[in-house]
Amino acid sequence: MEVVQFLYQQRELARRGANYAVDDFGFDPQWTESFIGAFKALYRDYWRVETTGVEHVPASGRALLVANHAGVLPWDGTMIKTAVFSEHPHPRHVRALVASQFMGMPVMSWFLRRTGQAVGHPDDTRRLLERDELVLVFPEGTRGTGKSFKDRYRLRRF
Repeated sequence: MEVVQFLYQQRELARRGANYAVDDFGFDPQWTESFIGAFKALYRDYWRVETTGVEHVPASGRALLVANHAGVLPWDGTMIKTAVFSEHPHPRHVRALVASQFMGMPVMSWFLRRTGQAVGHPDDTRRLLERDELVLVFPEGTRGTGKSFKDRYRLRRF
C-alpha cells in the first residue's frame, strides 16, 4: 500500500507544474517528504535500523552532525536523514554534504540537490549553517567508502 501512496504523491507533485519553490541549493522539501514512506520501509523493515540519541539533535537552529561513512552507496546518510525526520520529536530535514564529483552527474546532481544535499565545500557549509540548517558531514569523504569489512567501524584519516 505504501507504493500506491508514493505513486499517488508523485502524481500530485507532478501536477504542480512550475508552481513549486526550491531554495538556492535546489532543495524541494515537499518533494523530498514524498520519499519518506519508502525510506522508512527500508529503515524499519530492510535494515532494521536502531537509533539512539536522536533526541539530542537540536529541535531548531544550526547544528553539524558528524558521522562515519560506511559503504559505497550513501544509504547511511539516507538512514540518518530518515531517523531525524521520522523519530525526532520535532522532525526536520538534514542537509548532507556530498563530494563535488556527484554534483557533476546530470541525473544524480538533480536528485541530490532536490532532496537537500549540497557540495561539501566550506562556503556551502557556512551558508547552510548561517541559515540554521541541520548539516550532515562524513569527514572521511570518499576515502571512507572503500573500507574492508573488519575496518567498517574505524575512521580513515581525514
